[in-house]
Amino acid sequence: MLADRLILNGFFIMVTDYKEYAEEVVNFFLNCPSFCPLWDSVIKNSLPHYYHTKYARKWLSAGLPLFYIGFKKIKHISIPEWVYTLYPLAKLKGGETLPESVIKINNKLNFFEIAKKFPTGVIWKSNHEICKIVEIYFNENNIILDLIVIEGFLKQRFFVSIHPHSDGLIIKIHDSDNPDATDGVHKALAFLTLYLQKILKSGILLRTNCKSKAFKEIKKLFPDLSDACNN
Repeated sequence: MLADRLILNGFFIMVTDYKEYAEEVVNFFLNCPSFCPLWDSVIKNSLPHYYHTKYARKWLSAGLPLFYIGFKKIKHISIPEWVYTLYPLAKLKGGETLPESVIKINNKLNFFEIAKKFPTGVIWKSNHEICKIVEIYFNENNIILDLIVIEGFLKQRFFVSIHPHSDGLIIKIHDSDNPDATDGVHKALAFLTLYLQKILKSGILLRTNCKSKAFKEIKKLFPDLSDACNN
């Protein structure tokens, strides 16, 4: 994954106080065709102009060694799809926007009645992916859903808020949370968007930044929601 993120001739440097760990890392990268050592000496005990943390300064003042390792990317690599399935964060490049949807409504809403119509428990489970609504909280002004999304080895728990918006009703990650914007999180918001439209019946989707792929996969998992979305 590091080789996938680095540009060609990009490099990384790491430092450790544990020699055996340094040697293990070196052996790993020497066996990866995408990398070559940054220096003639694969492991260095000093590196001029390298910033020392407070811990490193304390370690060196005790007369103990540090071990510096550096490797450069010399060859492109193709990440197999199973890696992305088990490690979904590998897909993210940074700066992704969390999904949200806005639904136009014409009638006054009863949040108590709407909240009671949402399901709880496991919503879907397939292909190393689980989405579960743990609990639903509501009052006269909004609904908050406690969600768990598991993708491969990544587990994220966060709140989704449904509340009035200037254009109608907004479905978004609660301000208290900041999950990674993975495909599973997009699918969870797409599901809630479609399900809310199904409950409201006359609700019109004004805008959403949920991935279109997420809507397609949700409608495939839940055919009864296929007619709910007009995007």
